[in-house]
Amino acid sequence: MDNHSEADAIRNFPANICKKYVDKLYWGSVCDNTNPESGVRNYFYSRFRFLFVPDVSGTWYFAVDSNDGAELILNKDDSDNDHTKHTLIASWYGVHGWCNCQNASGTIDMIAGQGYWFDYIQEEWSGVEAAVLWVKRPGDVWKVLSVTNFPNQIFARPAY
Repeated sequence: MDNHSEADAIRNFPANICKKYVDKLYWGSVCDNTNPESGVRNYFYSRFRFLFVPDVSGTWYFAVDSNDGAELILNKDDSDNDHTKHTLIASWYGVHGWCNCQNASGTIDMIAGQGYWFDYIQEEWSGVEAAVLWVKRPGDVWKVLSVTNFPNQIFARPAY
């Protein structure tokens, strides 16, 4: 995945390996329950769609960290039918390794208690794999997106 247009094209593909609910976005291969830098699979993509409800208003930071390309978008709603109705928040395209960092980041101003639909996509070409999403709430430090770090703030949508 080398650019936003390719990411949108991938979003139109149906899941072909597995569908499952997860409690974090810190994976090598989510289907195999592996951590980043595992070398279990090649030539696949991972997609995570979720509703995020911030607990404080302000500027929130999001960073994609992956092996290989990844991006995070904010959808206008929970619809999966029109990929033109979204805003790109953070991206890191091309073939590269996982950095365990927040270099590929972006911001969004959010209001406490209001729901925001996000879509994270990651493509693995070959070698080790990683799909990680970092979040930094206003005035806090970077944390991996998980139900432990952000309790009662992350909600999954049904898989179709």
